This record gives sequence, structure tokens and C-alpha cells, in this order.
Amino acid sequence: MLLGRGNLVVRVLEAATSPVLTAVGAITPRLVPGVLVVVFAIAWLLAARVALFVAVSATGVRLSMG
Repeated sequence: MLLGRGNLVVRVLEAATSPVLTAVGAITPRLVPGVLVVVFAIAWLLAARVALFVAVSATGVRLSMG
């Protein structure tokens, strides 16, 4: 079983993403399925990245998003 529950990679990935999914799940209505919570988490992270870029750019620091 390559991607079973006992696999170290799966456990590390789950430990890394669990706090983000928990936070997004707390503000997402319970009617939304779990798969869409992952999509919302990605959207929130992208929005946070853009907001951080805009905030830093407003201070006069020059950054690239690439």
C-alpha cells in the first residue's frame, strides 16, 4: 500500500495541512462538503498572499510574486 494511512509522507502532509483546514472549516458553513473546504482553503491562502503583497507594496518595498 503506497499511500496508506501509515505512510510517513501522508502523515507529514496531513499534519502540515490540518491546521489550515481546521481554521477554514471553522468559518465555512457545515453544509459545505469536505472537498470544497479544501478548495476554499486554497482560495483563502491565495487571497492572503495577494493581500500580503499589496500591503508590503504599499510600504514601498519592491517584490515580485514569482
